[in-house]
Amino acid sequence: MKDLNKIVIYDIPERTVASLEAYRDKRMPVGGFLRSVIEDRLSAAYDRADLDNAKALGDIVRWVRNELPAKAGGVGNYERWLK
Repeated sequence: MKDLNKIVIYDIPERTVASLEAYRDKRMPVGGFLRSVIEDRLSAAYDRADLDNAKALGDIVRWVRNELPAKAGGVGNYERWLK
């Protein structure tokens, strides 16, 4: 069970959070950078990142780990989640 008293702060561009939330909440596809993060392909993610997302990559990975359902992330789960 998550500790509801713990506040987690992420330093992530707003547009990136909006895309991640749409993926999680509405099962909307994301671009190549975020797909790489979601699929845990971090070298590919870094190669695709713009400067803002490259700086925030650690927080983006933490967001994916903490805020996405387990079945929405990881290798092979991206396409299944969208269906």
